[in-house]
Amino acid sequence: MVFNFIRERGLGGIMIYELGMGYPANGTFPMLSVIKDAMLGKSSPIEVPLTHPVLLQNYPNPFNPTTVVSFELPASSATTLKIYDVIGQQVATLVDGSLSAGTHTVSWDGAGHASGIYLAVLRANGEVMYHKMLYLR
Repeated sequence: MVFNFIRERGLGGIMIYELGMGYPANGTFPMLSVIKDAMLGKSSPIEVPLTHPVLLQNYPNPFNPTTVVSFELPASSATTLKIYDVIGQQVATLVDGSLSAGTHTVSWDGAGHASGIYLAVLRANGEVMYHKMLYLR
C-alpha cells in the first residue's frame, strides 16, 4: 500500500495535503520513505507564500458567549469581516477598513444574540470567504 497526493489546498501560507492509499503496481513504496524522512527530521519544511486571503475557523466553536476569528492577508487591502445570522441579517461588523498584510485576530461577543448558527464573512482582495460558527447558550 502507498500514499499518494489526492488534493492540496492553501491554509495560511501552508499547503495541506490529503493522502490517499493505494497499492503500487511495481511493489515499491516511495511515499513511505518521504513520510519516514519527515518524521525523523531529515527533510526541511517548505514555505509556500500566501497568495490569497485566508479566513481561519473561529475558536472555540461552538462558543459561549465569545469566540475568536483570525484571518491572513497576503497584501494590504480594504477588508471587512462581518457576522450574519442564518436569515442573512448582519448582526456585527468586526473589521471595516484598510489592513496590512499578515495575520489579524478579532473577537466577537455573541451575548445578546440568540443561540444558533452564525456566519463570519471576510471580504478582502476582491475575494469572499465565510465560516459557520455555532453559538450555544
